[in-house]
Amino acid sequence: MLVSFRNVSLVLERTAAHGLWRRDLGWSDYSFKYVFIRRNLTTGLFAGKQESFGTLVLSESGDEFTTDSDSIGYSVDGIPGPLNCANAVGTRFKLEP
Repeated sequence: MLVSFRNVSLVLERTAAHGLWRRDLGWSDYSFKYVFIRRNLTTGLFAGKQESFGTLVLSESGDEFTTDSDSIGYSVDGIPGPLNCANAVGTRFKLEP
């Protein structure tokens, strides 16, 4: 899994995510967790980390999915910020010869 984000108006940059996923019940339910390292774009210094975690459900065809996730940003001192939530939908790309 690779996720990255950059928002210069907030002067923070997140690295690519490093994480794990696992299959839960049945063939279509999965859980995931990943971590970003954050840095200040102005100073280049470490600005904390962000942890994200959630669930993913594949459609019956296996070509679509939905996710529900939460994330928490931590300061340089390890103090957690507010819990944020998100959801997403996606469709598999197919490359036909």
